[in-house]
Amino acid sequence: AEPGVGEMMLLDQRHWLPHDVLAKADRASMLASLEIRTPYLHRELAEFAASIPAHVHTQGRGKALLRGLLENMAPAANHRRSKVAFRAPTAEWLRGPLAPVLNDQLRNGAIFEEGWFSRSAISGLAREHREGADRSSVLWPVLALGIWLDAQEAQRVS
Repeated sequence: AEPGVGEMMLLDQRHWLPHDVLAKADRASMLASLEIRTPYLHRELAEFAASIPAHVHTQGRGKALLRGLLENMAPAANHRRSKVAFRAPTAEWLRGPLAPVLNDQLRNGAIFEEGWFSRSAISGLAREHREGADRSSVLWPVLALGIWLDAQEAQRVS
């Protein structure tokens, strides 16, 4: 492993994990009244992992021991798949429960009234999205910005 990898792993364990990742998971699970478990943080497993040199953990695509164990335990599983981050289903939301919100934004939103975006261009993308194309990478931020802008306008008026 490169110099400093072990130190970076320790830094992650002592700061990033408890103060970011685990704190967010804890808040999100409590909000949904769920109890979550972090199996890789079982004390004995964490102590074992800490006893292994950093270069063993990082060889290949990383997590070499875990990948080797899974290869033995579940050889038919796809262990080559890349890591996938959480993705909010915005494309589905914009076709489903948020479709009326998007339509209202297109009709009455300050984002279009004030000329921030072209109503006809975004309407065209919304139509394509309804017909099956995924235009959520544009529609979602425009909708979020439009809702925010409307809230700012409402505060100025009050």
